[in-house]
Amino acid sequence: MKKIFLDYLKKELGKQQSLISRNALSDEDKATLNDTIEMLKSKIAEVEALEETKTAEETLKTFKEEIESKLTAITEKIENSKKGPAPSSDYLKTENAVRDFCAAIRNAKEDSALFHSEWNKKLSANGITIASGDKEVVLPAAVKSIITDAWEAPGNWLNDLTSTGAKRFIARYNSSVQSSETSRAKGHTAGTTKVAQTITLKQKEINAQFIYKMLDISRQTEWMDDGSLIRYVATELVNQIKWEIEKAILVGDGRAAGNTKITSIEAIVRAASDDFVTKVTPNANATLVENLVTLTENVKGDRSKIAIFLNRKKANELRKVVFSASATPQYIALADMAEQIGVGKIVETEHLTDNQMIAVDLSAIVTVGSISPMFANWEDYMTNTLYWRYECAFGAAPARPKCAAFADTTSQSQS
Repeated sequence: MKKIFLDYLKKELGKQQSLISRNALSDEDKATLNDTIEMLKSKIAEVEALEETKTAEETLKTFKEEIESKLTAITEKIENSKKGPAPSSDYLKTENAVRDFCAAIRNAKEDSALFHSEWNKKLSANGITIASGDKEVVLPAAVKSIITDAWEAPGNWLNDLTSTGAKRFIARYNSSVQSSETSRAKGHTAGTTKVAQTITLKQKEINAQFIYKMLDISRQTEWMDDGSLIRYVATELVNQIKWEIEKAILVGDGRAAGNTKITSIEAIVRAASDDFVTKVTPNANATLVENLVTLTENVKGDRSKIAIFLNRKKANELRKVVFSASATPQYIALADMAEQIGVGKIVETEHLTDNQMIAVDLSAIVTVGSISPMFANWEDYMTNTLYWRYECAFGAAPARPKCAAFADTTSQSQS
């Protein structure tokens, strides 16, 4: 016990002596470490003087707990001192913060490192210290709220997708029919040979692609700006990216192959059924509710996680209830209709036509990359035109077999 504890103390002493030689530490941190080194030397001397007895073992345990507690507190103190003071919320809430942020983007043009340097200088001048090497951008409150409102607003179904945060993701799955005898688990009878399960293992790779929105604004417009321009620009850029990602996930971006096509997002609506999505032919003689129930029957997984997507006209058709020929039509809330059909939610979207409807377990849609904003701004001096760009690296695809179904349907009435 004594030898083990001495080795531990000497190892910690070596760590502290190594830290003290680092120039990055403040004088206060160095003084703290010097005190720690002296404490460790003192404890080493005390332990070496102890004899190997049962009482000594108890003393050593007490020493170890005391040392570990002190070292943890010292480490946390030094780490916190490296981070610097918390961001000054007062400055970040001002119009000057917004203007300084825009100026940093403009001056950096398309140089990300220069933008970080310019913006961090402004933050430092206003009492906000960013730790060396920290790549996270501290945003002005006005800009941050625009992004937060767009991406984290209640009802935003993109929040229900499974985000990996990775640059790419490989989804592996068994495409064999689970109910087939060759796929099922089996009971074993003593003395017999077990039968191997047969599976068809496949994989799908999901990659991220840069998706961007760019605006051009005349220098005259910027010069006359009363402070609302940056809010409009940020709102327009963020909302357009969000709109484009939603459309691409549901039906694709609609573009022919080319430089501007979004290829990193696999749409639910497709030419035919495959391992992940089932194309359903609606029954022309059935009601809309009945066809929607049939649609959900083709989606595997927890019913509470299934979302149905309809355009506004089809959603209103679903909500409409006429109790008699002479009665005024009544409209039921979509949340109530979702409960009747037995799904988690019904989402109204402009991305579908009157002839399309989708049912999908949103948790089975896996995303890669990030929606974190990357802003850039530059100027064409020959035309006095300012360019603003917002982009994010993003990709998404269904990653679990039979996790979605869709249909093209003619107009049907609810009865």
